[in-house]
Amino acid sequence: MYWVRALNFQSLLVHSVIHHGLFAEISVIGDISENLIAALHLKS
Repeated sequence: MYWVRALNFQSLLVHSVIHHGLFAEISVIGDISENLIAALHLKS
């Protein structure tokens, strides 16, 4: 019974790491695009 719980915990951990990694990358991309838009607005 214990190893099933450990397996569930491990898959949960992997899922959260993947989700946090994806969200981190998306937010970084969002920051970069916002900076680019701001730079374009300043130039014009």
